[in-house]
Amino acid sequence: NLESAVLGALRVKKFSVFASGNNGLEVAQTHGWSEKEKFRIRIVCEDPIFENISVEKKVLCIVNEDYEQTLKGEGILAGPLIDPEKETVFGMLKIEEMNFMDLNISSIEAFKGLCDLIGVAYSNASRHKELKAHSIYDSEYPNLFTYQFYEVQVEFLKKLCKKLNEPLVEISITFQEKKSTEVETVLSNELYSSIVSFLPNTSQIFLGDRNVGNVLIVIPAVETKIGTEVINTILPVIDSNELLKGNKVNMQLKQLNTYEEKRCLDNEQQFPKN
Repeated sequence: NLESAVLGALRVKKFSVFASGNNGLEVAQTHGWSEKEKFRIRIVCEDPIFENISVEKKVLCIVNEDYEQTLKGEGILAGPLIDPEKETVFGMLKIEEMNFMDLNISSIEAFKGLCDLIGVAYSNASRHKELKAHSIYDSEYPNLFTYQFYEVQVEFLKKLCKKLNEPLVEISITFQEKKSTEVETVLSNELYSSIVSFLPNTSQIFLGDRNVGNVLIVIPAVETKIGTEVINTILPVIDSNELLKGNKVNMQLKQLNTYEEKRCLDNEQQFPKN
């Protein structure tokens, strides 16, 4: 973690990490600070420290008399945390206390290198988060569409089914008891594997938002009557599964759009899927 990285690279007693905000820099993490510490937890935009760090992207050290005046007792070293891809400052690393003998050219260069490494790590984490937010699949749930994709896809299906005057139903399956993330991952994947062959051909299966359901099954071109039959079919399948039985589930059926019931297609021929 960040604390271990700083302590591993530098022999310091007190340091802090600030994050950029609307009104300047705000403290996000501290190490070694006492309850009576007088260091500021917010550096406003008008402050010379903010100007030097966030605008001019300078590394400040009290060895330089001008920078010592800028820091005004707030620290020994301060440097910008920069996203190398966007070239924007997202925070500040500040050293408040270290042994005087440890403050030398080598430690200053190590501090600069540490700021760069934190910037790269932040950039990689942001990119991973962004990719995951827009991903269709989650690496931990290889067979389930992500909830982010669900939100987009459901809106598309609503419009499509409305245009074609087709029904659209959703079945949410939620484990009644709260599970750990690891257990929930295993159970959700097992849930998919056990029921997928009993679902209509048009079904799309998503990982649910934890406030909505563990699994969300969206079924276009299927009426609520068939949705009820789906539930009645998969419930005993879940109860007979060695891994799933004993984990009580709630199932809810919801119609997602309105339509005129003028179709005479034999939906039962699509269900169950062979």
